[in-house]
Amino acid sequence: MHHEPNTMIATSIAMERTDEENGCLRVIPGSHKLGPLRHGKVKNLLEHADWTTETEGVDLTAEIPVVMDKGDILFFHSLLVHSSTRNKTKDRFRRSYVCHYIRNDSKVTLREDLKRKIDLF
Repeated sequence: MHHEPNTMIATSIAMERTDEENGCLRVIPGSHKLGPLRHGKVKNLLEHADWTTETEGVDLTAEIPVVMDKGDILFFHSLLVHSSTRNKTKDRFRRSYVCHYIRNDSKVTLREDLKRKIDLF
């Protein structure tokens, strides 16, 4: 969700345990300090769907898993390089509730559906 200035904060609330087996979120710590990065077609189709993109210009092997128990909340900057992998289990989901907050003075570009603003007070 491209916007200027880049003010988005994301939250992910685990609705059940997420771990490496069911494809938990993976992040590259500190990568938000690199600024906006280019994205290209995903390369590893064994772990990612073909409609997804991946970040270019970073060492993706530096990703670490974010294991979360039900009820855990993760807050992160939108520029933090993050992804998740395929669920390798047959009987477990990785449901989460995700919210994004963009400061009111940020201008959203490229997506018309995100340009509507809602005042919080």
